[in-house]
Amino acid sequence: MDRFTMSREPRERTQRRHARQRARRNILYLLCFLCLLCGGRRAEAQTVQILDTLYNADGTTASGRIVISWDPFTAADMTTVDGGTLTYTIPATGINAGVVNVPLYANVGATPAGTSYAARYFLANGAQYTETWIVPSFGPATITTRRP
Repeated sequence: MDRFTMSREPRERTQRRHARQRARRNILYLLCFLCLLCGGRRAEAQTVQILDTLYNADGTTASGRIVISWDPFTAADMTTVDGGTLTYTIPATGINAGVVNVPLYANVGATPAGTSYAARYFLANGAQYTETWIVPSFGPATITTRRP
C-alpha cells in the first residue's frame, strides 16, 4: 500500500461519519420542527353556547348578573377543564336586553360523574336564586333545557 491509499481511507471514513452525523442531526431538526408545528396547533375543546332570553314575571326582559361556577372535570372528549367562576352581566337595554349568551364546556359524560355548573342569579328586580346546569355536547342550548 502506498502512502496515498493509507491517508485516503481514514479521510473517507471521517467523511462518511460526518455525513451520517449530519443526516441524524437533520432528522432530529425535522422531528423537533414537526413537534413544534403539531404542538402549536393542539386541538381546542369546543364550547357550547348557552343562549336564551330571560324574562321577569311581568313579561319584561330581566337584567342583572349570573355567576356560574364549576369544579374541575374531564369532558367526554378527554379535555381537562379547570374549575372556575364566570360572571355574566345580563343587559338591561337595547337589542340584547335580557339575553344570556355564555360559552361553556360540555359536561354530559364528564368525569367525575354528576359534574354540573352552578348558576347563581342576581337580578335587578331583587330576585336571587341558584340553578344547576348540565351542558350537552352540542348547541346552542337554552337555559330551560340545561336545568335537570
